Amino acid sequence: MDQVSPGPQNDAALVENARGIYASLAAVEERCIAVHKAYEVERDAHKAAGRPMQSVNEAQWRDLTRLYADLFGLHYELLLTCSHPLANASLRAQPSACATPARLWHNIFCLAERLRLGLPESVTYLHTLLDDSYNLYQDLNDEMLGDTSLWPEILGDIARYKSAIPADNNLNQFFVAWDQLADTWYRQASALLPEQGRLYHHRGTVAGHTPSTQLMLFSKALAAEKPFLAARHSLVATFLRFEPLPLRGGYVDALQHHFFAVHQVLQTSKPQSNLQHAANEYNEALGRALHEAAPGIQGFLINATVANLCSVLEIGQGGSGLPQVLPPELAAQTTQPAGVTYKVARQRCKLRTRQFVCQNMAQVLQYYNEARDATQHSVLPAMHVACSFLVYLSQSAPMGHDVVRDFPWRTLAVALNQVRSDAIRYEEIAARAPDRATAGLHAFRQESNSAQAGPGGLQWSVEKESYERISTAVLPETFGAFRLPPVL
Repeated sequence: MDQVSPGPQNDAALVENARGIYASLAAVEERCIAVHKAYEVERDAHKAAGRPMQSVNEAQWRDLTRLYADLFGLHYELLLTCSHPLANASLRAQPSACATPARLWHNIFCLAERLRLGLPESVTYLHTLLDDSYNLYQDLNDEMLGDTSLWPEILGDIARYKSAIPADNNLNQFFVAWDQLADTWYRQASALLPEQGRLYHHRGTVAGHTPSTQLMLFSKALAAEKPFLAARHSLVATFLRFEPLPLRGGYVDALQHHFFAVHQVLQTSKPQSNLQHAANEYNEALGRALHEAAPGIQGFLINATVANLCSVLEIGQGGSGLPQVLPPELAAQTTQPAGVTYKVARQRCKLRTRQFVCQNMAQVLQYYNEARDATQHSVLPAMHVACSFLVYLSQSAPMGHDVVRDFPWRTLAVALNQVRSDAIRYEEIAARAPDRATAGLHAFRQESNSAQAGPGGLQWSVEKESYERISTAVLPETFGAFRLPPVL
């Protein structure tokens, strides 16, 4: 039996081996770049002459297959060598320092775009390229080679790209399967990088059949620690596509429809009368769904609470979240009274959004206070999200002070006392700090920061247990969405 080569046995040998692999990789990448540049020249010539661009033929595809097989193999060998147990820290950091993962994805994307422009003739080639790329990145992810936080996002990108390509049969099943796979990978990527808003945006793009879910995810994309500002345009496009349709679903389907309709009015600056009508319909639908303990109501309340609370968070450098989601270039599409500037309309939008969020939270919390059966538990996760939000705001004043001015603190205090008998009562807070917004904020301030001077020069300290363990289980997608602590 042939003996397998043991490979490099020391640090110097590993470095020398990595240098050789990288030199070969750079040469193959130069060939890929030359191929793509030649294609661009040919494409521009056909476009100038008014002739359609021909698709990739069989001979060209064989050459591309061999070239990309070498590219994939060398990238894999380089990452394998740099992840060797004997590799030093400098060698392990080389793939990221040289941006080899980004260069590989760029070459794959360039060829995929070339094949996409040749559809439908090149559909088989495009599927083959994406399948091979998916298998490569899945191997890298499974073997934990290189920067493991990159692979789930790229796998999600490939699945999202593949879902947009027509299949020969079972179209709906094909699209849904790859959309779900993309969502799964983006969830994993979000767990590794919860501060990245673009991952929530990408999830929103594969949730096209549920506008309320898109609203929640695009909201999280804008309110993340590293916001993805392009989500503004995606959200506006979703609002502009939304059309009221006859409702044929259950309680939660109607609830999602009305919830999205309310935010459509809020974020596109439609007249106040439209908002009142949409809010009334939503409140009625919410009351029916809560009373009937409709299936899916708990998940909806989580999504709706996240979307609502993100809509009042400030993001970026002096910008704000959803109340300012409408870009100036789209302002002409909105209806404004004569003499009302875009800036004034945007401020009104912020005020109306804050009022709606507080009224909605009051309705949900009031239901919890009045219910005396198992349906109470459907509200607990939403209450958990709200308390996490308040913990964050308590550490982010002065921004938080304006947001919580109208928050239903008394209703929340009553609800917390039902969950935890030792929770601090609203009357005790109010007696120490007459200003209800300040009282509420300090009620949720962590113990280490709780001794703050109040309006009358008073100081107080509130136990952190007042808002701990509101939910008995870890809730997916509840934490880490907008700079919140992973555990209360």
